[in-house]
Amino acid sequence: MPLDSGRALLPTCNRCRTRRIKCDGTLPACANCAKINFSCQFVDSVLQETIPRSYIKNLYDRIDELNSLLSMQKSQETAKDGFPDRIVLPGEGLFGHHTIPSRNGQSHYLGPSPPALSAFSVVSSLVSTNTVLDPPTILSETDDIHDIPDVSKTDRSMISPNVVRILLAHYDRCISPAYPVISSTFTADAETALKRPQDPAKFRVLIASGIAATHKSYHDTRWTVIARLCRHWAGELAASIIELRDAESVEVLILLLVYELADPERCIAFELLDFATRLCLELGWHRIEKIDGLEDISEEEVDNNRDNLSDCDKRRLMSVLRSADRQLRLIFQRPSMLSGCQTSTTLESMMVFNTYIEIVSAISCLPSAGSCPVSGYLLSLLAMLNDFPQEDPLVSECWLLLLPVCVAHSRSNIYCTQTCNIDISILQSKVLQAATSMLNAVHPVVSSSEAFIPPFIAASKAFSAGCALITGIKGNWESAENITGSLLKCSEILTFSASLWQGGKDYYEVWRKIVAVV
Repeated sequence: MPLDSGRALLPTCNRCRTRRIKCDGTLPACANCAKINFSCQFVDSVLQETIPRSYIKNLYDRIDELNSLLSMQKSQETAKDGFPDRIVLPGEGLFGHHTIPSRNGQSHYLGPSPPALSAFSVVSSLVSTNTVLDPPTILSETDDIHDIPDVSKTDRSMISPNVVRILLAHYDRCISPAYPVISSTFTADAETALKRPQDPAKFRVLIASGIAATHKSYHDTRWTVIARLCRHWAGELAASIIELRDAESVEVLILLLVYELADPERCIAFELLDFATRLCLELGWHRIEKIDGLEDISEEEVDNNRDNLSDCDKRRLMSVLRSADRQLRLIFQRPSMLSGCQTSTTLESMMVFNTYIEIVSAISCLPSAGSCPVSGYLLSLLAMLNDFPQEDPLVSECWLLLLPVCVAHSRSNIYCTQTCNIDISILQSKVLQAATSMLNAVHPVVSSSEAFIPPFIAASKAFSAGCALITGIKGNWESAENITGSLLKCSEILTFSASLWQGGKDYYEVWRKIVAVV
């Protein structure tokens, strides 16, 4: 029986009771208190004490965590009794796999990210060949706080109109093609915009300059102070714009999100993405494609969708939001609120993306060592993958996901009594081709000062590809020839990314230990 057989309705909070308004049961604060960022509290009639709802939220989260542990223990016991329905790395059935029961009765399954699966696969492959692999040193060491400048005490006169013009030109040239948040350049009006207090145009100038300066700091660290100064200054203006919860608020949130992709040290990318997504849904932007396809639209519906942004601008912002959401989903496997929304993305592109998600789900658990890992549902996914255009970068990422399958197959050959359903050498070849193709695509972007890719995305792709190459070399795969150049590209990408964010150092440290055995 779950620990929480039923969750009682919460009493009306103090603020809603005083104002005699309707109070809901949401956590950690009711909707009325959440709108003004007010601490939501209520008086417990038994304890005669004031209890914050955030405390109740923490208790429920702990209950969910304990239920997750119970569910995982039951899954392990079930797996011992018979064949699991889904696929597990042999001997490591629930590696990195967590079950989180939701309050609507449907459990969520959180598996390891693709880079983690790649690392686990290559380490398993090396250990199975009796290769001595030194453990990495302590990861994510704390930086010396004295090395980080106090932006609030930095002279803002450093951001001169000439510097802003240089940065905005760089933004238009390098950032905007990848994330076209701002529809038109405003370089000529930069000096005027900076003199307007509390003007959204001033925020756009500052945050765009901050994003551009962050990108320039990848190759010249002198721009780092300018980038953080622009971000700090823009952050002071953002709150007053966001609280209006209108179209400009969405643009502000997406611009802040792009900055976090460029400089992820604040670790608030998911919060910004979720906030922007919820706001888009509130404003009805997810229905724009559907409304445009209708011939008869009521005047009331038109009025409800009328604001200072055209439908073209809304589509553009939604496209950027979906792109960022998809990039984060590919790496971190988090659910998305945009999954069921109308989109202008082609059907084939959506099919490839859905296949990617299905493959991740399938490889998080492979059959026991006594059966072939390439069977059942995974076979149908491979057939679909063969039908997609192979030049699509996302198709290459799909093939790269199958590295754990290749490793599991090499182990299953010892015990497996079944005939393999495919030629494993062909699958190995496709995995290595995908790794080489990915590195060939990412390396020029990382090396160029005129192209932009978020450093954690570049590091994740390079690390996954590099793990596939190492596994192919140590496993003596037939197609693992002439890939030394690709290994060098992988090392260069990870070395470059190591200095750009804390996680990059972790990727590089693990990669350095793995590549040392080759």
